[in-house]
Parts: sequence; C-alpha cells; structure tokens
Amino acid sequence: MLNGYRLMWILLMFDLPVKTKAERKEAAQFRLFLLDQGFEMAQLSVYMRFCSGKSEVKKYLQRIKQRMPTGGKVDILTFTDKQYEQIVSFNGGGRQARKKPITVCSILMTQYFFLLCFSTFLTLNQLVMSSLVYQIGN
Repeated sequence: MLNGYRLMWILLMFDLPVKTKAERKEAAQFRLFLLDQGFEMAQLSVYMRFCSGKSEVKKYLQRIKQRMPTGGKVDILTFTDKQYEQIVSFNGGGRQARKKPITVCSILMTQYFFLLCFSTFLTLNQLVMSSLVYQIGN
C-alpha cells in the first residue's frame, strides 16, 4: 500500500570542476545522465527524484556511484515523502506561504483510484458485451 513514510525522495547536490573543456563535457554528461535517470533539476547543481521505496533508492545510488565524475563533490540526501511535505521555500527575501502541498503519495493514490475505476469499467463493459453476444447468438 502506498504510504508517505515509505515513498522516498533523492536530493542530489554536486560541485564539479568546469575549468577545462574536458571537465565541462564531463559535467554536462553527468547532468544528462541524471535527467535520463528521471531526476528533475531543482537548481543548476541540485537534482531531485522520487522513488517508490528504499530498494529503488539503493538502485539509483548504485547507478550514480558508477557514473560519478572523476573530480568534484557529490552529496546525496534521501528522505520520505512526508518529510518532503515539510519543505519551506524562501524566494526574494521572504518566506513563501505554501498552499496545501500536493504530495507524490496523493498523486499516486489518485492515479491508483483512477486505474481501479477504469479496470472496473472495463470488466463491466466486457460483461455487457458478452451478454449482448450471447443474446444475439440465441
């Protein structure tokens, strides 16, 4: 069952050298790798990704470790979806009032409910269609 305490986020922050052309290329390739892995850019060197649980987090940490650039520093934080709800943002020198956050958990629950309703509709539709075929055949 979906649970805001089991759903996880990865927050990846990095500071990579970009003095030489080769370093810039490696940094760009690392950014593209993160995007290909489903991360979203929060800031230039800060990327985030939602994961369905700790096992998925471990899978992505292993992939990142394998693709680490040769220089620079990469820091990774992991936290639950419930902790994500508590993020406070400051913009333009003042605290931004946050509306009730739409969490990934609530989005997934909505999608799950939709799929459940849709599959029920398909099942009912199949029953009606088979009933019509039976009536036509008799």
